[in-house]
Amino acid sequence: MTLFLIGTYILLRVRYPVKYNAEIVSACEEFGVDETLVRAVIWTESKYKPNAESRAGAKGLMQLMPSTAAFCAGLCGEEFDESEIKTPSVNIRLGVCYLSYLLNKFDERNAVAAYNAGEGNVKKWTEENIKEYPFKETRDYVERVFNAKKIYRFVISLSRARSANATERSEVPKRSGAEKSLKITLKATKCF
Repeated sequence: MTLFLIGTYILLRVRYPVKYNAEIVSACEEFGVDETLVRAVIWTESKYKPNAESRAGAKGLMQLMPSTAAFCAGLCGEEFDESEIKTPSVNIRLGVCYLSYLLNKFDERNAVAAYNAGEGNVKKWTEENIKEYPFKETRDYVERVFNAKKIYRFVISLSRARSANATERSEVPKRSGAEKSLKITLKATKCF
């Protein structure tokens, strides 16, 4: 079973990379957004390609439109420099800010739909009590994000478990030279 989990973990890490850890964790802590959700959005939007650009003009890891990025920079009380929109730290921070903004307006599923279809569309759909998103692209997008979120939850939990095990192994006290020679001496005298 352990070999199966290790193999699965390795395959998933290749398909679902865990990159930009410092940037993602920092932004998630700052804005109170679930790390696995952010990773799933990045994976769905750009497959972790920082220079990704859509036909519509969305840019970077989190595929932000320049107007959305400028809006989020304003929410953070910062100036927006469009030339930095593809910079991973900038793109992630502004994208997580936008997710936080949407999560304050909608439940998680509708916030993800709004990230794709726009806040106005989702507001209209919720006000009209529409249960299924009218856009197939949005339905598919939400499904991909939530499937990726489940996978990232698994990958992250295994990554942290492996890190904890590695830390525990590295914290095992090393034997001093005196302890080693005592053990050798005891072995030589057949007392050990």
